[in-house]
Amino acid sequence: MFISKHKKSWPFLKSNPLKGISDNYREKKNIRVVGIPKSIAQTKYVGDLINQIQETNPKQLEGTAVILGDESLLNPLLNSIPKTIASVNITMGQKLDLTGLATFFSNFIDLHLAVTRKGWFYTDFTAFINNPYSIALLGISDIKAEKLISHIHQKNWIYISNRELRQYSDSNPRGF
Repeated sequence: MFISKHKKSWPFLKSNPLKGISDNYREKKNIRVVGIPKSIAQTKYVGDLINQIQETNPKQLEGTAVILGDESLLNPLLNSIPKTIASVNITMGQKLDLTGLATFFSNFIDLHLAVTRKGWFYTDFTAFINNPYSIALLGISDIKAEKLISHIHQKNWIYISNRELRQYSDSNPRGF
């Protein structure tokens, strides 16, 4: 639409042909617009559609583009792509705040800011410990996040301080 508008309104383009690096704009397209009510259902539909294309005409996948109107659907879309699809070229960025690493640092900063004289409130502490990056880091030290969280719930700790963590680690030298 915009290219057509520019061709009609720019004097140079009225008398000179539009040149580009390819003729993709002149080739026939197969564009389908489908209405699906929920975001996750949309990504599942795309996964099924890609699978159908793979089964009927695998070569067609090379010229297939999935355009997301909402970049937060990128991760659900990636999870919806069938395992039978060998490779997919995705050239879309993702907001940093949608990544697990950003959540890790956000939880870490929240934990640091929320500490009181009593220690950390258990929900802030367990949110940080439950992050996949925290679990990975704790695993290096033979600390089991799920056992630590279970112990916090069993002891009914509202606040967790360094003293409780040290006391617990002394009683469990092989890790939580």
